[in-house]
Amino acid sequence: MLKNFANIPLEGTAQRYVLTTPTSAVIIESGTKKVISVPNNSVVDVEAPLNGTQGLIEVKLNGATVLMFAEDILRLGERSFSASA
Repeated sequence: MLKNFANIPLEGTAQRYVLTTPTSAVIIESGTKKVISVPNNSVVDVEAPLNGTQGLIEVKLNGATVLMFAEDILRLGERSFSASA
């Protein structure tokens, strides 16, 4: 079980971030958690505001559902106000 996991629904994306620095994300494939490298310029869509959110959250990363630390998105990304995909 993941510690500090916030289950955020993905419908109706509220915020979009573009990562300016490479970071990590967790994917779950066939019940196995894997850490992947996320390159800069990747697009992260988040359902709820990140301010005050801690731990791993469910986000859309370039269209795929992954887990990322809210703090990493805020620290390593820039808020984008372009339309969600």
